[in-house]
Amino acid sequence: MLSILIPTYNHDVRPLLEELRQQAEALCARQPDFDYEIIVLDDASTLAHIRQLMKSLPASERLRLILSEANMGRSAARNRLIDEARGQYLLFMDCDAMPTQGYVATHWADRTRADVVCGALQNPPPPPPWGHELRYRYEKQAERKRKRTAKWRNEHPFEEFSVFNTLMSAEVTKRLRFDERISEYGYEDVIFGRELQRMGFSVLHTDNAAIHTGINSNEDFLLNTEAAMRTLSRLDPKQQEGVTICKWARKMRSLRLSAMLVRIFTLVRPRLRNHLLGHRPSLWAFNFYKLGYYLQNNT
Repeated sequence: MLSILIPTYNHDVRPLLEELRQQAEALCARQPDFDYEIIVLDDASTLAHIRQLMKSLPASERLRLILSEANMGRSAARNRLIDEARGQYLLFMDCDAMPTQGYVATHWADRTRADVVCGALQNPPPPPPWGHELRYRYEKQAERKRKRTAKWRNEHPFEEFSVFNTLMSAEVTKRLRFDERISEYGYEDVIFGRELQRMGFSVLHTDNAAIHTGINSNEDFLLNTEAAMRTLSRLDPKQQEGVTICKWARKMRSLRLSAMLVRIFTLVRPRLRNHLLGHRPSLWAFNFYKLGYYLQNNT
């Protein structure tokens, strides 16, 4: 059995669920020995209409809904989904993903090729929605650097690891869980990937894509980035190893420039933030903002 696990927060998952259901039912018709379930955990959504939508979804044997009364955070939500899953294979999807054609069947066919099979992230076509330019430019830069290709990811299987679209054997989750000490946004996937590497699990990256439909607004992306930098600053030094922003911070400290950089960041932060919230944000400015914010919270 395949368990498709979707944590969600303030997001309408109905289009995602319908597409997954159609693909899974089509696979059931072709392969009578295939079975599936979809489990959705709403992590205490604060938007009343989203909460009402979740309550109105028709639960069944193949669709189970969990409505959390208190926000537990991304790591704890994923662990709760693991506890609820009955399948021998678990497919993690973010709520703002949309599977491409043949997505479920391809993941199912790949299930025995490695302990963990990471599908691809595909950006929506341009242009980005008005006010969503920063995240879109960030994602497009990753494409230009070819970090989204299966070839690059298989050459660096644990670098920037993500469970946005990832299948794994239930045997993996019997030995490894998401770190619930990470309650804010950011880096729980990276830490999970590092543990996979340490424990010797095999990872395969494929081109089986899910479209990232949730290109968040400039303001939301900047708030998430600040949360990620706070999370990163609380990790122990071993967990920070290999993280680019930490490498830059160590370089600044070795040159005795970190205190000066923080002072500059404090002075220019309001103007820098306004620039990043505008419609032509610079990724250089975004990287400087990340470094300054990280150093400010990690002195």
